[in-house]
Amino acid sequence: MKTFKDFDEKMTAAAKMKQAKYRKSAAGKKSAKAYKKKTSKAGYKVDKSRSKAAKKGAKLRKNEFDPIEESSVAGASQIPVEDGGMDVHDIADPEVRKRVNAFVGSIADKEYLNANHAIAELRQKLMRVGLEFGQVDIYEGEGEVSSPLSQFGGRYGNDGSGTEDGQLVNDDGISHRHDGGLSINFKYMELDNGRCKVFAKIA
Repeated sequence: MKTFKDFDEKMTAAAKMKQAKYRKSAAGKKSAKAYKKKTSKAGYKVDKSRSKAAKKGAKLRKNEFDPIEESSVAGASQIPVEDGGMDVHDIADPEVRKRVNAFVGSIADKEYLNANHAIAELRQKLMRVGLEFGQVDIYEGEGEVSSPLSQFGGRYGNDGSGTEDGQLVNDDGISHRHDGGLSINFKYMELDNGRCKVFAKIA
């Protein structure tokens, strides 16, 4: 019989981080408390049939939503927040943008049942470096779509120019560092097998 230690040893670093974060959350603490109460009752036994069904269901959900694989870019599961002296939040820097684009382009490494799943997954990962983009709707067939990027919710308020009322700033948080701002561009196509490919790039 496998123990929790056996499962922990097989977990990826990213999965362990998510597990640790969940355990510290209010929902995680509540779940742990309920589980402890349930298993401490006299005569408690693990329902093996339910355990197998849960594992099978999790596997099916993983295949259905087709997330970006943990090893999609040279073994990296997420955008590194720091890389030596490079700050990956500085998306206006061409070198930083090149590095982030290497990650963004990784969604083309895999085929998806639904292109919108790939975009949703990429959206979540870009938020780790403060990047956001608007609603992107992809339909059947093939095509291209683009959406302006903003960072850290953009800028709004007095720019601190020294005058009493200053100058009102309301922008995307990028265009003051990169003239014209940046957009994320998607190209998608449906394959013969019914699945689809999505290509993405920040420019």
